[in-house]
Amino acid sequence: MKVKLNGQDIELKIEKEITIGDVLGNIEQECRTRKNTITQVCVNGKELTLSELDELFENPHQIEIDIELFTTSGDDIRDLLKNIGDEFIKNSEEIEKIPVKVQTGSDVEVIKAIESFSVNLAKLYETAKLFDIADIPDDLKFGEMTIREYQTEISSNLDAIINAIEDTDTVEISDIAEYELAPLVKKLGNGLLSIT
Repeated sequence: MKVKLNGQDIELKIEKEITIGDVLGNIEQECRTRKNTITQVCVNGKELTLSELDELFENPHQIEIDIELFTTSGDDIRDLLKNIGDEFIKNSEEIEKIPVKVQTGSDVEVIKAIESFSVNLAKLYETAKLFDIADIPDDLKFGEMTIREYQTEISSNLDAIINAIEDTDTVEISDIAEYELAPLVKKLGNGLLSIT
């Protein structure tokens, strides 16, 4: 087994490790101490899916394969959070336009605005799992609230909008979007942009 980390060959010192998972686990541990994490694994030039990665971990380390590992650093995480912040500002502007879209019958545009925001929100939640690498405390306030507090508020607003859509209550959709969700998303976006 040959392993490269960010394009550099790694000299492996196998001691008690039995499987490839054991070896890669030790490499990940060392990466973590240096405020990095492995975010991509390729075998023989092909990026692995999660299920393929699980299968790889079970193999003995003696098999002949080339493994390439790529990492993400704390600085990368901070940059990603700022990019998500930019996207949230754009999302908030689209969410603010929902009342007009509802009144003009542009239901598809309303759904697209919510969907686009939801995709970015999922990216934020995935990135939040890596806060420790960027030395960001879990209880850090992004503007007025922590990520967990934003999550509670945003989920509540999204649920209310979905219920209003199901009930075809255009006034409720408009009010929640314009007066509750859009300002909340904008505050979160600005909070993410303030990360140093």
